[in-house]
Amino acid sequence: MDSNDAEITYKVIDGGFSTELENRGFSLGGDPLWSARLLATNPDEVKEVHKSFLVDGADIIETGTYQASVWGFQKFHGTTESEAKELLKKGVQLAVEARDEFWEELKKSGKDTGRSFPLVAASLGPRAVFYADASEYTGDYVTKDSKQVLLDWHRQQVEVIAEVNPDILAIDTVPALAEAEAIVELLQDFPNQKAWICFSCKDDEHVSHGEKFADAIKVAATAPSVIGVGVNCTPPQYVEGLLKQIKGENGDKILIVFPNSGEIWHEDGHWHGNKNAKKLSEYVPAWIEAGAKWIGGCCRVTPQDISEVKKAMKEKVS
Repeated sequence: MDSNDAEITYKVIDGGFSTELENRGFSLGGDPLWSARLLATNPDEVKEVHKSFLVDGADIIETGTYQASVWGFQKFHGTTESEAKELLKKGVQLAVEARDEFWEELKKSGKDTGRSFPLVAASLGPRAVFYADASEYTGDYVTKDSKQVLLDWHRQQVEVIAEVNPDILAIDTVPALAEAEAIVELLQDFPNQKAWICFSCKDDEHVSHGEKFADAIKVAATAPSVIGVGVNCTPPQYVEGLLKQIKGENGDKILIVFPNSGEIWHEDGHWHGNKNAKKLSEYVPAWIEAGAKWIGGCCRVTPQDISEVKKAMKEKVS
């Protein structure tokens, strides 16, 4: 493979933003705003975490807005609606500032040669963010929330984020086919906003709510503004099987994978279980063979893990 083609086609996504904040001493478990609270209380630390992943090789950084919402900031941080919207935008702006500052420093050092300009992906969680009860790993709420409820929830989030024009809108950890259908319908109203849709999965064949992963990908890939589809915050041992399930179903969309460490999130606000004995980087060659182009990590994945993923990707595609 031509090295220039590899540089353009393959990208490394960052890892667990909240995990790195916890490693720096912040206690996030049980907070309904999770790491999003730090957009208001510790913005400088947010920027430093973004930079740490860039230093260790990330080509794409996700904003600290996964658990952020206009409703959530009003209820759990006491803001007005206008202030809540500004905090949501601030999450993107902080990531952009971190990226731009990092890039300027890299250029001054002369180390930017051969590295692509990093992208900022604005992370938005599923409707589960409203419940803050780990239901992105079950999708149970889609049996009680109508399609209109799902549409309205995502519309408010996307409308606010789109105003600050992130490189990509990252709609993450979607657990159910019904929610994907609502998101695809919504994105028709934002034709100029590039997006990806990634699902949480409970095994190597099904999304968390039980529908076939292949069916979910097929739906997500119908949105013209969606440039990538895939899986995130799912145990890494399931990813290869999931990718094999969807061969050909993604059309021209980039296949994206950024699993968690293999531990399990509980509604008590903590991760349980041992980290998977196999390093994330050891899975990378098989994921690339199965079609993945953008690879990174989610919860419990550190900058050091991302550095190793970067090395494994370079060894495989160069």
